[in-house]
Order: sequence, then C-alpha cells, then structure tokens
Amino acid sequence: TVDGVIKRGDSHDGGDAGHAVGSTSFAEDLKRIREDDSVAALVVRVVSPGGSGLASDLMWRELMRTREKKPVIISMGDVAASGGYYLALAGDKVFAENGTITGSIGVIAGKAVLHGLYTQVGVTKEILTRGQRAALFSDYHAFSPQERERLDSEILSFYRDFLEKVATCRALSLEAVEPNAQGRVWTGRQAWARGLVDEVGGIEEALLEAKKRLAIAADTPVVIERFPKPPSLWRIPKLMRAIPRR
Repeated sequence: TVDGVIKRGDSHDGGDAGHAVGSTSFAEDLKRIREDDSVAALVVRVVSPGGSGLASDLMWRELMRTREKKPVIISMGDVAASGGYYLALAGDKVFAENGTITGSIGVIAGKAVLHGLYTQVGVTKEILTRGQRAALFSDYHAFSPQERERLDSEILSFYRDFLEKVATCRALSLEAVEPNAQGRVWTGRQAWARGLVDEVGGIEEALLEAKKRLAIAADTPVVIERFPKPPSLWRIPKLMRAIPRR
C-alpha cells in the first residue's frame, strides 16, 4: 500500500505530520518481496497525491526491479496523481476506479521567502555560501534572475523525464502524452480513454489480474499478505489510556 504523501527516507504513520510513505521504507519492503519465493505477485494499492519527485523516481525504479521477477499490478484508489501516478507507471497493468483523481503529469517547485517575517520577530541571518547558486533555496532571499533561470531549467528537465517515462511505460508517443500532461488532472475513466491507465476497476479486478498472470483460476483461494504490516492491536490500550476520564 502506498497511502499518503511521498517523501524520501522512512515512512511515518499518522500523528501531527500525517501519513507519509518514505522511499527508503518502500525499497526495503520491495527487497523482501523480491527475495521471498512464497510471494508470487505484487498488487500495489496507490492512494497518494504525490510529493517528492526524487522519492517517486526511486520508488518507480524499485517497482521496475520487482517487475523483472514477479508480476506487478497497480490499483489506484481515490487519488493517484503526480508522484502517485509516476510510480504507478511501473505496473504490468494499471487499474483506476471511475472516480480516481489521477494524472497531474507535471512538476512544481518553489520556496517561501521569510525575510520579512524574520525582520518582524527581530531575527537576522547571514548567509555563508561557497559556489554559485549555493543559496538557491535559502528562505532569506528571493530568487535572483540567474537562480530563477536555473530552477526553471531543472523543472523542465524533470518534466521531460516524466513525459518520457509516461510515453515509454504507456507505449505512447511524446506527442500523444503532452496534451494529457502539463499538470492536467483526470478522473479514472478519462485517464483510461486517454491511454494513461489500462482498465477501469478496483482492487478486486487487480487481484483477479494477478491470478490470471499466474494461471490461477479466479475462484481459487489465495493468501494475501499486506506490506507494510497493518497496525497491531497493541496500540489500543495506549489509546484507551489517552482518553481523559471524567
């Protein structure tokens, strides 16, 4: 399950920061899956609006490595957009539900400039740098014209790579992908009509597709193991203690 914002590092579950899927944790899970002979196929349920572009790319590559050994089927939930769609491209087959929010093939970047806020609270900063554009993402200075040009170049480079992955994984031309990209968002049915996903369906259809690729009859029982593991019941007593008593 890819459920939440995508980021680099480890996943974290709930709390004030919300749920996030970390590329490091994801890679560790997929390594175990690739090496576990008892796991015959992988169904990835994606419910994510995206997040870090680099983390999405790292997760895509781990899925591509897994796909070399076992079938990888993607099932999109309520939302699988931007980075969520990016990693879904690695599936042997991609399912989206009718109302899934997907696509958003684009790149966005920027920064908050807090110089005025620092001044109001009496804080000053001195930026020590070495090399050109070393303070590109400093929150104390706005982008200079040269820095903005550099950022635009990086955004366009990543965007072109995104387009090429969509074209390759979806067997489309770049000319066919471009009108459906540029950050546009689609429903699952619209994405299917545009060739961005393979079929309209939910998790049940994805599981049936995994059976089909393994030559298992549709009515044959199989064991489904979840990654990451769902929260255990040991948390319940702690939650009960957190409830204030009258």
